[in-house]
Amino acid sequence: LLFFTFFSIHLFGYDADSNGIVKPTSPPHLVNDFAKLLTEEQITTLENDLVAYNDSTSTQICIVTIDALNGMPIADYALQVGRNWGIGQKGKNNGVLLLISKNDREVDIEVGYGLEAHLTDYGCHAIIQNSIVPNFKEGKYYEGISSAVYSIKYFIAEYPAASNYSYSTPSYQPSFFEKYGYLF
Repeated sequence: LLFFTFFSIHLFGYDADSNGIVKPTSPPHLVNDFAKLLTEEQITTLENDLVAYNDSTSTQICIVTIDALNGMPIADYALQVGRNWGIGQKGKNNGVLLLISKNDREVDIEVGYGLEAHLTDYGCHAIIQNSIVPNFKEGKYYEGISSAVYSIKYFIAEYPAASNYSYSTPSYQPSFFEKYGYLF
């Protein structure tokens, strides 16, 4: 276990816990490019955008790129990152994690419970297939990530949760027979 932690720090250049899950940076950032897919300018642009979005909506979108999953399924890895890092506000569960594993060529979007009505599994799959995959195939990592962030924000804004809708109880309308009585 100690060997794995030492090996992952020196091989990948980032710190991981005993389960191989990457640890957050200190100070924390919303864009964590451990796999070095982005330029510093691109990281800054994304970070500024996500911080402004967090400040205006309280919804936290976090991007994490890593080199490898070390045999762990990406959904499990992403879930652990989301929980360990505390993405989103406590009590609101309004965090979104975009996890990219460079060497495994895998991408996952995990959504906090508070946003699942806005951003469904189907929506996440569509974002990955339409925004990320085509760009990544061409080596356009920033474009894929930026497009995915835009799409995530769009889904959250355009598909409000069912609890946000106001339901009005229709006024009682008597049936024909109640109104006019039985004809026989």
